[in-house]
Amino acid sequence: MQTGDQSSSHAAIFTRVMDSLGPVYLRIAQDLINEIEAGRLKPGDAVPSERVLCERYGVSRMTARHAVQTLVADRLLYQVKGVGTFVAHPSMQKMLTRLNSFSEDLTQRGYRASARVLVREVVPADERTSQKLQLQPGDPVFHLKRLRLADDEPLSIEDVHLPIRLVAALVDEDFERESLYRLLTTRCNIQLVRTEEEIRALPAAGDHAALLNMPAGSPLLATERLSFAAPDTAVEFGYCVYRADKYSFYIERYRE
Repeated sequence: MQTGDQSSSHAAIFTRVMDSLGPVYLRIAQDLINEIEAGRLKPGDAVPSERVLCERYGVSRMTARHAVQTLVADRLLYQVKGVGTFVAHPSMQKMLTRLNSFSEDLTQRGYRASARVLVREVVPADERTSQKLQLQPGDPVFHLKRLRLADDEPLSIEDVHLPIRLVAALVDEDFERESLYRLLTTRCNIQLVRTEEEIRALPAAGDHAALLNMPAGSPLLATERLSFAAPDTAVEFGYCVYRADKYSFYIERYRE
């Protein structure tokens, strides 16, 4: 069942299609929207190929492509090169102006956050990790890698390292249920105050595609994150990859 906001969004898409593309495009695009709203096309389902749409509606390939691309631009559909076009999942948006944990972000949006621990170990820091965390190469760090889920659906993979001298109390915690950031505060008396984060796009491959239950080549958003406690103590260094069909980042900027 669609919410009022979703129905309004689809109505707005209908209007834009009608205004910009004309009745031939409109019929194809609106029929696809109707299939999604009726539940006959569900998130992750493949939509008919351009060839099938051409045969079904008696239109040119360019006409079918323009209708599909309109819905891709409106993020109702997403494409995987060489694979096909799929129905997008409702997107969850992370505001980069706020330092929230994954669990906090999802809970605020009404989702149930959980995790599956993939790696939990104490290891020597490699050169890059030691440089980022203000350590000496070989100093022990706590390595935690988790598959993050929203309502039991895989959303991201988080792979982080933390200095063991700061987080020794966390090594045996239940990270399938607990928030790392909450435990840093409650068990280690560490309050994160800022992060440095770099974002890039990459295609899903290998373990990422398998763990996130998506076709190889699907779009991912990848972040490298370095988090600090006051006064300027590096606490967490790691990488996260997110399903780009389910997750987006929001940045608000002001001109001085």
